[in-house]
Amino acid sequence: MSGLAVWGLCGCALVRDTDLDDRMDLDGDGGPRPDDCDDDDPAIGATGGFYVDADGDGYGGLAETDTCVLGYGRSARRDDCNDSNPAVFPGAVEVCNYYDDNCDGEVNEGQEPPSWYPDGDGDGYGSALGVAVCEQPEGFLADDQDCDDTDAEINPDTLWYPDSDGDGYGDMHSPAVSCEPPAGSIGDSADCDDTRADVSPTGQEVCDAAMADEDCDGHRRRRPVGDRPDGVVPRWGRGRVGHPDGCVARPGVRRSGWLRGQLEGLR
Repeated sequence: MSGLAVWGLCGCALVRDTDLDDRMDLDGDGGPRPDDCDDDDPAIGATGGFYVDADGDGYGGLAETDTCVLGYGRSARRDDCNDSNPAVFPGAVEVCNYYDDNCDGEVNEGQEPPSWYPDGDGDGYGSALGVAVCEQPEGFLADDQDCDDTDAEINPDTLWYPDSDGDGYGDMHSPAVSCEPPAGSIGDSADCDDTRADVSPTGQEVCDAAMADEDCDGHRRRRPVGDRPDGVVPRWGRGRVGHPDGCVARPGVRRSGWLRGQLEGLR
């Protein structure tokens, strides 16, 4: 009977077991009916070809689901190397964080760690000695322009004032902004006349014709020579003041006494 079809008593052709298996798995994915969720798609087998997507990033890990329905928490794509972090999956953008963001087995590829600089005095400017790490350390900044990180008063926004007369007090009217002081400049700005070394906050008021405010207190007081009290100016000639400031004699006129009180414009 070789070569002849074998018929059963019911009149149907007998099918070998191997042929039956093939007919039960039409797409050849190894998942026979009715276990195969889609027997026309070899990519979807008995478990549906779905994987648990715990972080919801569209990629599943290695754990397979036992359902044929693709829904939330499931994905037909796998190879998520960290299924607890939605920012990590195949094809993600790699950033500087010491993680393998795109699941290619490398970390930080193409990403150089930025430099951060300590701000020891808390003035908003960092010193020149920094560290290169991905995350910004506490107390560090991206700026490295502080020339003195131990003094919060000295930084790139510091005002410096010229001390042209060398009296230790700077000219308030001509500030310069820089971290390092320009030549001949200081941090003080209390000099009201930077052309005279005898005029400063520690200057001594004298009775002179220049009408200067020698002690920079905002008042042009005249203090005559000798032990006379403040506000007393010399009297010249016959009771007339020989000069508007009351301190300088007219030629050929000698002092005849003292004039108490104040002259117009002296205070």
